[in-house]
Amino acid sequence: MSLASSSSGARWQTPPCITLHWKRLEDHYLVYNSGSGHSHVLDPVAVLVIQQLTERCLETTELVQRIATLLGLETTDEFSNELRQALSDLDKLGLVEPLIS
Repeated sequence: MSLASSSSGARWQTPPCITLHWKRLEDHYLVYNSGSGHSHVLDPVAVLVIQQLTERCLETTELVQRIATLLGLETTDEFSNELRQALSDLDKLGLVEPLIS
């Protein structure tokens, strides 16, 4: 992931040509990516990120704010950094991607 992808102005989406299949497993979720054929175990915050990006493309800062609001948390630097790391991790798994303009 490039530095540009993790910047505040980067826009994110779920890849348009994949279908995700979900199964809840107690505190985590199992997601099968039809595009790659891989399955992943995700925590609820990662699932929220993917759900928000499935609805529409969002800039990093807007996504951080939406997730914080949904969780009833403040958008601290620590929270913002953790969410940016989650975006990076999900990008590496092929579950989200930065929009190339």
